[in-house]
Amino acid sequence: MSFYPFFDGSGWSVEEKTAYPDLLEVLTRSKLERILDVGCGNGLFSRAMAARTGATIVGTDRCADALGQCSAHATDDVSFVDPSAVGSQEPFDAAVFSYVDCTQRSAEDRRSLLRSTLSCLRPGSIVAILNPNYPDVIGVDFKSFLAQWAEPGSDIYDGRAVSNRLTDSLGQTGIVQDFAWSSAGTCRLLEELGCRVTITRLTPACSGVSVRTGATVSVSAAYIVVGAIDPSS
Repeated sequence: MSFYPFFDGSGWSVEEKTAYPDLLEVLTRSKLERILDVGCGNGLFSRAMAARTGATIVGTDRCADALGQCSAHATDDVSFVDPSAVGSQEPFDAAVFSYVDCTQRSAEDRRSLLRSTLSCLRPGSIVAILNPNYPDVIGVDFKSFLAQWAEPGSDIYDGRAVSNRLTDSLGQTGIVQDFAWSSAGTCRLLEELGCRVTITRLTPACSGVSVRTGATVSVSAAYIVVGAIDPSS
């Protein structure tokens, strides 16, 4: 049974409906022509990026099942390739990691993925990373699908495994494991790889329920970090 994508009846989850428009706004303002969607999943967000930005999108995912779902979303401006074929593509002026960086289980895995991706970009390009804001959302059960399986108020540090209970529109539940990476740590990594951090911000707040108190709370479920590559590199 596949637990991707997760819909709340209108197409996107509550968290996605606050985070994705914010990311799309960042990308649209950058006036991009070619975007690499790293970890594109089933291709829905690739298509959304093309529609909003007017850019040509190339999506890639190491999961063969995910790539198999992408054909339904391919258009003249949206295509999908195996990761082994990304290096042979025309260089990109942006790479997007949408809820993908959080699946990397170690700092070295993150560094390796980002380094290989940066080699596919033109000088002056950007890399945009959208990650869960785990320090704030641990112990919050959102109205759509996401509840963090960790003690509320527990210590969250870079690289900590976080298990998420995910429930689809049919009420079927599965467990997916992510890894917590802070916005500060993400900025440091980009700078180590030669990027200049130009944007770091929380996405708009959304409502959830504290599993500790039962009270409704408002938290930013994700953060966005954007790094720019030196135009002269």
